[in-house]
Amino acid sequence: MNRIVILINRFMYALLISAYITIANAAPTVVENPSAYRAEKVKATEIFVDTNKLKSERIKAYPRLGYPDEKTFERLVQIGLDKNEDDQIRLLALQRARYDLKYFDAVLKILDDVNDGGELLNAGLINDISRRTTFRHSAEIRQRLQHALRDRLKDTRAQVRLAAYYALVPTHDVVSISNLVESLRTGNNIPIPIHNAIELLDVDGSAKHIVTIRPYLNNQDPKIQAQAARALAIDAKSRKQIIALVTNLESPQVVRENAIRALAREDEEFFSYALKLLSNKGNSPDIRLATMRASMGRINYHKVSSQLQVTFTRVVKNLSEEKGLKTQKGVDLTAEARHLFLHMRKRVPAVRKSIGG
Repeated sequence: MNRIVILINRFMYALLISAYITIANAAPTVVENPSAYRAEKVKATEIFVDTNKLKSERIKAYPRLGYPDEKTFERLVQIGLDKNEDDQIRLLALQRARYDLKYFDAVLKILDDVNDGGELLNAGLINDISRRTTFRHSAEIRQRLQHALRDRLKDTRAQVRLAAYYALVPTHDVVSISNLVESLRTGNNIPIPIHNAIELLDVDGSAKHIVTIRPYLNNQDPKIQAQAARALAIDAKSRKQIIALVTNLESPQVVRENAIRALAREDEEFFSYALKLLSNKGNSPDIRLATMRASMGRINYHKVSSQLQVTFTRVVKNLSEEKGLKTQKGVDLTAEARHLFLHMRKRVPAVRKSIGG
């Protein structure tokens, strides 16, 4: 479930970040006087719901909104339904609205009308309502939402279509999954980018879709090959090829990193090549960092012999003595390796006995 949440959040972050950069960067208001603080919240709410204000003013006020009262909740839904409003304002209003039948009906009314709102509004609403509709809600509510989302699987707007698949597939919806499987098998009319489709089938359970995904392990698009490698790590027939991708210095970084993480989870022989990846100075700091972290994950969640734990710690120690290792994102690999070495030496009995603590 955590992976599903991360997956959806990652998709929507990429979709909405450019539209909401102003909001994301808005500094939180700090007011020592509670009365003044409440007054500012009220003022911000008044500005946001005022259609006569400039869009820029309303968006600037949005992060400072107070908790809406009943009247404001109703006003937010009205704004969301108003076709004359800016799409970004409409989406923000409905995201702030209380989840109740009025909110639910308003969102479905917008989604049911392909001419109501643009791509950003519809994709954003799909994410919002699917995230907020949980199994605690009635079967009728969930069925209505499922029906509305299925209608959007054939939407002509790419981001709306993608949002609908990201909402439905993690719930193991048979219609959306069947669409992806059939289109990936034939290679025709694939409704969303291939790497997204493979990622979603992995979320549904890659063991059920091995035959469908296998051909894409040879795809030359790094994003597609990376997702295929991640999904197929569970497949014994594909593992030799995936390991070859991991150990090949010429393989794209995104492919190697995804494969490393998946193999650490699935391959009992992971350390037979992971230790070599860590030791090989020809590998980039990014690959060595991914390998070190994945190795530690395997030690934490799988049975790993004391001897392997000691060997891994010695390799990490050597890594910690290399100078100036930093990833593309600026992570200090040398420092992280040093921290991990000290942790292993202190916390793992076999390491403490062999190396000393």
